[in-house]
Amino acid sequence: MNSTNQHYVPVFYLKQFVNDKGKLFCKNKETNKSFWTSPEKICCERDYYEIKNGAFETNKTIPKYILQGTTEKEFSKYEYIFSNVLTSVIKKVFLNYNNKSLICNQEEHATLAKMIANFITRNPRTINNSILDDELKRLVQNEDIQQLSSLVCNLGFGNIDPYIKYSQGRDIYGLESDNSIVNKMEADLLKLDYYFAYTERSFITSDCPVQYKIDEDKGLTNSILALSPHVLVEFSNAPGTRRFRNKAALIKDCYVDLTNKKQQEYELSNIIISQSEFY
Repeated sequence: MNSTNQHYVPVFYLKQFVNDKGKLFCKNKETNKSFWTSPEKICCERDYYEIKNGAFETNKTIPKYILQGTTEKEFSKYEYIFSNVLTSVIKKVFLNYNNKSLICNQEEHATLAKMIANFITRNPRTINNSILDDELKRLVQNEDIQQLSSLVCNLGFGNIDPYIKYSQGRDIYGLESDNSIVNKMEADLLKLDYYFAYTERSFITSDCPVQYKIDEDKGLTNSILALSPHVLVEFSNAPGTRRFRNKAALIKDCYVDLTNKKQQEYELSNIIISQSEFY
């Protein structure tokens, strides 16, 4: 199987921000350079989800990657559901902002929470690789794992570490068990209040689209995601948000400016993405 570009920010989401020519306006915060591109060419890395088989360099008869393409293929099943719910929610917000109607049904609410958790855990800017490395070190010191590692090496499949990393990654993404990081994050989000903001101006997004912050001192959790240039969802347990739960409102321009400023200053984002040069 050939190498492919694999997206850590899904294409279906990025397409919400294209202009009438199907292009995104992007700005690199580090270089301060701006450019236009398509959703297919941004927020992706070559073989991002693949784990290289340790023995491939000495044994070309085995696959280069462990079960290549399986993680992205399973993500595509989720993305089909996410995309449909995203389209539905954006339409509901457009039709019902400021009239006190409830936006999401229970299933849509759960899907939004799962989508946000998925966006966070699959992003290289939010995954803490040191956690994976520490867990890997702990596992390889296990006596049973060491015996299994010797067996795998003797069979010509190289070091067992890549197989452990492959399993770890699938567990983080929620593809391996129901007790994964993404499932726990989804459950935490569902405990929060949530509301939608609508603007006739334009929200921006980035290569790390979810602004997810926890203030342990104040006991506050906040998650913000622009669903499109005109619709934003916020999950929060901040005082005052409960009265807006599952409702949408047209917001003031100053709030749009503040939200966009936070996205531009968000320490985990590098590429700012918008529908136009003027936001």
